[in-house]
Amino acid sequence: MKQIFAGCLCLLIMCSVTSAQEEIWMPDPNLRSALREVIGAIELTQQNLQALTYLNLQNKSITNITGLEHARNLRELHISQNPISDISALADLTQLVELHFWHIPAHLSNLDLRPLVNLTNLEVLSLQGNGITDISPLAGLRNLRSLHIMDNQIEDFNPLIGLTNLQQLWITGNWARDLSMLDDLNLTTFEHDEFCIIEPLGPSVVARIASRNLPSVFQAWDNLIGSEDAELYADQIARHDLHWSSFFQLQWDTSGAEPTYGLSTRLGGDMEKAKAIREQRLLLNPNMVFLVEIRLHNYFGLDALPPDSNFWLRNTIGANIKNSVAWDEYSLDILNSELQQLLINRIVGIAECGLFDGVLLDGFLNQGAGYYSHLNIGTDEEIIEAHAQILKGVREQVRDDFLILVNAGDGKVPVHSEYVNGSFMEIGPWHQGGYSDKYLQAVEDTLLWNEKNLRSPQINSLRPQGFGQYAPDAPENKRWMRLFTTMSLTHSDGYILYTTGRSDFFNGFDEKGDFIPHHEHIWYDFWNAPLGRPIGGDESKGVLHKTSKGGTIDGLFIREFTNGWAVYNRSGKSQEIRLPEQATGVGSELRNTTHIIPDLDGEIYLKSALQTPPTVDVNGDGTVNILDLVAVANGFGKDTPDVNGDGVVNVLDLVAVANAFGQ
Repeated sequence: MKQIFAGCLCLLIMCSVTSAQEEIWMPDPNLRSALREVIGAIELTQQNLQALTYLNLQNKSITNITGLEHARNLRELHISQNPISDISALADLTQLVELHFWHIPAHLSNLDLRPLVNLTNLEVLSLQGNGITDISPLAGLRNLRSLHIMDNQIEDFNPLIGLTNLQQLWITGNWARDLSMLDDLNLTTFEHDEFCIIEPLGPSVVARIASRNLPSVFQAWDNLIGSEDAELYADQIARHDLHWSSFFQLQWDTSGAEPTYGLSTRLGGDMEKAKAIREQRLLLNPNMVFLVEIRLHNYFGLDALPPDSNFWLRNTIGANIKNSVAWDEYSLDILNSELQQLLINRIVGIAECGLFDGVLLDGFLNQGAGYYSHLNIGTDEEIIEAHAQILKGVREQVRDDFLILVNAGDGKVPVHSEYVNGSFMEIGPWHQGGYSDKYLQAVEDTLLWNEKNLRSPQINSLRPQGFGQYAPDAPENKRWMRLFTTMSLTHSDGYILYTTGRSDFFNGFDEKGDFIPHHEHIWYDFWNAPLGRPIGGDESKGVLHKTSKGGTIDGLFIREFTNGWAVYNRSGKSQEIRLPEQATGVGSELRNTTHIIPDLDGEIYLKSALQTPPTVDVNGDGTVNILDLVAVANGFGKDTPDVNGDGVVNVLDLVAVANAFGQ
């Protein structure tokens, strides 16, 4: 028994000694564990590592690769997705042909590449997302055929000039602006950022706005409910005639001079892909207009600017001011003249990228002073003037038809009217039970003022908030949707959006803690009505319905369009209206010359006999042409646009449209 005990004790001591020795020459326990998984029952020794030619240690939580220097015969090594900051142990692995050490998302470690200087047998090297600034140690790796160094901070690619065997190079997401030194490389694959500096792409934004069939719906940030499916995404976005923010997968390009996205003044990325996305959406909807949001007053998170930037608004103890919302939102000092110039440059950068038609600028309540009302950074006059200087500075540098849309809510912007093309009227039910008659009149007044005073081409956009206590398609929400849609139609040539109202402005999370997009919405069939274009100009907006005796009824509005009429009623009771001819209500589906419209409701009435039937002129542009064929083809298998009324969109609808060409 004593002999057995002694033997076990010796074995235990030997194992402990072996383990202690391993810890000395390979201190990282996660590295040791990962290697034991690879070598199995073989003892983990320096000599045994020399038998390895291939090693995959990806995503093993390894922080220290000391000890790998003994795997001298490795030809392929994968150590990606590990928080490793020092690769000195690789310096003598001269047999390596492939090395993969990438991070997604980027791991900003400012990786030192000098240990790779002698790895001259390398043919494939992946170093994405390591915060690399200096690639001069790669200059002698002349056998490299494939190099991935995306998402780093490289400003100088001159060290790659002599890599004449290089065939594939990926360098997107770096800080370099000049890539001309790489022109002589014989590359078969070269992925790099292009800066979006191009002339505006057609068709004309003025034509796209003017040729819309009304009602015209816009998308503010958040998608239609149910459009997350990639196959549906493009179709769902293209239902809207105005959309922000449409980055087309481009991103703010950072550099040494502009190291964070909030300091960047240029968009960059895959320009061919961006153009293809834009082209696809215009094919689905030839009237789409694309805006990018530029934040003037705050950023979501502190990574937008350097932490010590004087653009941040700070309290008396120097801390960043976080707004009273449930997400990270930090305020900017709009009175800082350098920040004002940066914002001008960012907007001009969007204008110089001809993929986009304009910008959305949030936070223009009280002409911009409303955002800062609780922050006490200056007088209202000073803040309003700061916004005016930004808008003036932009207008001096951009094309005439570049669009500026500001979120002024239910307010007016007389100081800024010469600079902006429209107001994003983000409104809500400010009293229990709905929108008051007084408030509806105020919204009408602002909408008419915007139509008469803002710059052309106009893109006024009315966005009432729905009632979240009801389902989006509940009768209550449908009624308010009809009311605001017809208010927009009778008082403007603009755009409409009605949200679900489930998101509280300052919270935005449900009882489960899930975020609710503030502008989430469904698509209402009411918006499919082919009303066409308005008959008349500003004189036809905000016109009261005339009675048979020649009088008018306060609060009952009507406006004629090429294919019908829009009627909006807030008169205080149901009203009987008489139209010049028989027409069918889109909501009621009743056909007559006389119709009853309830109080606090709206309706679209379609004419019974049209020179160009709206079912054939699918996009409502006044003529039947190739665009109508495209619209029908995109609806194959769906229930709209069902031209021949057989219940489904199919080849028979294409034939019907083709037979009506030129009408």
